[in-house]
Amino acid sequence: MTNLEIRLLGPPDVKSGGGPVLIPRRRTRALLFYLAATRCAHSRAHLATRFWGDASDREAGRSLSDTLYRLREALSQPACIATRGDQIWLDRETGCWVDLVAFETRLAAARRAGASHEAASQALESATDLWRGTLLEGFDLPDCPEFEDWLALERQRVETLYLDALAELCERHTRAGSPERALHAAERLLHADPLREDAHRWLMRLRAASGNRAVALRQYELARAVLERELG
Repeated sequence: MTNLEIRLLGPPDVKSGGGPVLIPRRRTRALLFYLAATRCAHSRAHLATRFWGDASDREAGRSLSDTLYRLREALSQPACIATRGDQIWLDRETGCWVDLVAFETRLAAARRAGASHEAASQALESATDLWRGTLLEGFDLPDCPEFEDWLALERQRVETLYLDALAELCERHTRAGSPERALHAAERLLHADPLREDAHRWLMRLRAASGNRAVALRQYELARAVLERELG
């Protein structure tokens, strides 16, 4: 049973029982998002440095304790913020669902499926269907450079996973003789990254193969214009 739903792919969203969870302070929200995204236990010292790196150890420790208290107060399931000794983590065993965790779990299932086209494709499609946009889209913490540095790297990592999953879907569906599904994946890939040459190539080939030579030619002209504009 899901008691707390945390969506990190796209604009961040936290819900409990179908209703929004209001977490007033930006740094408090950032701490929740970090715990949800990293999926491991962190020492108090690590979190204090990550979020209050410019403060003294004492001040940072006190700020962390205050923030954890506010976070637990805001959540309907305060037990999901677990502690043991010096360690702090998001306990998903308490009924906490995180879309990023589900996304990566489904990608792992696709890898395990290997040569089984249908099983792998279903897992990849299930994963990419969770995508609403860039990780924590529209969210930042400008006065916390350590968090910002982590977020920039994590955004790049997660977006690469998404783009690679769409590219694999294009390949799998093309090989399996499912042009409509391949076309859908290629369109999503191009929408996510207009500079992906492989997406342009897939769209040209798939549309030409279906008899839409005029559309394929327009795709070629579009690809050339986009690449010339962006790359010179």
